[in-house]
Amino acid sequence: MAACRLGVTASDLYKAVLDVLDGRGIFCGYPIYGHSFGLGWGGPWLVPDNSFKVGAGMAIAVECMAGREDVGYVKFEHNCPS
Repeated sequence: MAACRLGVTASDLYKAVLDVLDGRGIFCGYPIYGHSFGLGWGGPWLVPDNSFKVGAGMAIAVECMAGREDVGYVKFEHNCPS
């Protein structure tokens, strides 16, 4: 969540989540790690190669479906206002 700050790109947030999961040996079964939200799901989507920058007043949902084949899978979401 420390990576979610003004001016960070959507792809930087994607990479931050990926690095944490990789460092823990966790596989993410869905290639999107979050999105902006307001009245519904919206961009920017936290995916590779998305240069959209987080701006003031945005709310970002950082999420993933992750797991290990020997244990199972979970879905987690953490919301951070900018």
